Amino acid sequence: MIRKTAFGLICILAVGVHLRATQDFERSYDLVPGRHITIDNKMGDIKVAGYDGKDIKVVARKEGPDQDEIEIVDKTFGPRVLLFPKFSKFKSTKTKVNFEVKIPETKTPIFMELKSGSGKIEVRDFNGWLAVDSSRGTASFVNVKGHLYARSISGSMDAEISQSQGRSQMRFDSMSGDIKVTAPSDLEALVAMKSMSGNLKTDFPIDIHQRRYGEHTAGGKLGSGMQMIHISSVSGSVSLLKK
Repeated sequence: MIRKTAFGLICILAVGVHLRATQDFERSYDLVPGRHITIDNKMGDIKVAGYDGKDIKVVARKEGPDQDEIEIVDKTFGPRVLLFPKFSKFKSTKTKVNFEVKIPETKTPIFMELKSGSGKIEVRDFNGWLAVDSSRGTASFVNVKGHLYARSISGSMDAEISQSQGRSQMRFDSMSGDIKVTAPSDLEALVAMKSMSGNLKTDFPIDIHQRRYGEHTAGGKLGSGMQMIHISSVSGSVSLLKK
């Protein structure tokens, strides 16, 4: 009888461990002053969107043949949060982890860092400081307010500025990926654009120069020039177009 009971407990524990390994990661974080969220995901996509709520909500969904071997690590210290997937053995290329983050639509600035390998990064309706580092995946930004620093090696970037902002800075840099930024026609900004060997296009009234060996540059002041926008690619095309 004792042996049967012990065996039953072991089976229950084993099933419980298996369920915890395969379940999605879900967590909420208070919006405290100085909140800094870092997501380092080399195994899939990252999607961030604003919503009408009070807490920062993070969900990480695991899928694929080796999902049981993946652990979502949460290192939280004070207002700083670091999240990343960790796997215990060589992962299948079909195994993915996709993060979805909901950010309260508030005037309180949030600091966020997003890092990706080949997965997509999508950010919509964000207010604060945003730093994005992508190797090969695409990145898109819609209605991002505040400071944005985006860097990519070969992935393309697409950004839509919804309205002119005050003193803020947006910087997009890529080695070989294309960069496209659209903005309202009444944009007020200091603009600097450059492509070493790719095309450069803009329909805003700024100066365009083509130098020797194919380098294109453009720059100028639009309106009050309160916002700073820098767009640069080594071999990809860059564009700043009116909405």
